[in-house]
Amino acid sequence: MNRLLVWMSVLGQGSWQQFRNAVGRFCFDEDQSDGETAEEMASGGIPVHHRAKFAMQRLAHAEFYASTADSDWRIVPASLATFKVESGWLAICCGARSPDLAHVIREHDFGVSVKSTQNEMAPDSICLQASKLAELESIARTFGFIVQVDSPRALLAAIPPVDDPRSRYLNEAPAGAGWKIDRFLPTALQWTSKTNDRELGISDFNRTSTGLFRFRLKHQQFYFLKWNQRTYRTNVQVGKFAVIRRERIRNLLDFDRSTCEFSVPLTCRPPLFIERALILCTGRLPRVDAATNRLVYEGIPNDVARIAGALLRQEVNLR
Repeated sequence: MNRLLVWMSVLGQGSWQQFRNAVGRFCFDEDQSDGETAEEMASGGIPVHHRAKFAMQRLAHAEFYASTADSDWRIVPASLATFKVESGWLAICCGARSPDLAHVIREHDFGVSVKSTQNEMAPDSICLQASKLAELESIARTFGFIVQVDSPRALLAAIPPVDDPRSRYLNEAPAGAGWKIDRFLPTALQWTSKTNDRELGISDFNRTSTGLFRFRLKHQQFYFLKWNQRTYRTNVQVGKFAVIRRERIRNLLDFDRSTCEFSVPLTCRPPLFIERALILCTGRLPRVDAATNRLVYEGIPNDVARIAGALLRQEVNLR
């Protein structure tokens, strides 16, 4: 994944097919058998090129766009996502990078701590720790980085809550035949394709006042939120938390003040930009707690956990 990020940094932007090909070229050993496809090697049934895409997005290395854009993805300019902590300042290296970035920063002896941590199915996380923001700004000037001050809090301050009208837009659901329809059940936190022992149909969708639906046809998949009898397109994670809020489902978010760990149910990952803000607190992807089926985000300050909970329209259970 480090080589993939360097390749993206050199190219700058490109097509989805280029990205898929690069994932296959850089993320697998050369002795991999021809019969082993990326899809077969992906965990949880998610194709590996989609796992790579999610990692690049969540770690703020790249942005991916709809196919109507000029390009399907673009690398983020080399940036230091800074974060104020009790001992000083942290900075996560985001976006474009050279192959030996951590080594080069160490060689310049800026007087800051440089830590490189491996991520599973993602580029290494490079974290800088300094006593003053000015020290990080000096590194940025030397290498031409953009400095994003207190990134997690700034990002959360710009995000509307999940039930805000700005989180969705009016759109019509597909009217043709052949679509398989699923509905998200807030009480069970899972999808179902059944209602009263029969398959869901478009008439069930049309009769619903409020609910989140998934439309599937071959390789196409779209999410529609019914809200007060109107139909909207929205991000699936935004839609989940919106209907969970509407159904008054509680006790989804936990925060351990002793370990600074913030956790959510595995099926209710936060929307992209909220999750990115959580990840930028440490530069590390969340871990899966198999015993509880929860995603755990480490190194989260109390105020960041509280703001994330407010945007998700959930109370945070403190431990």
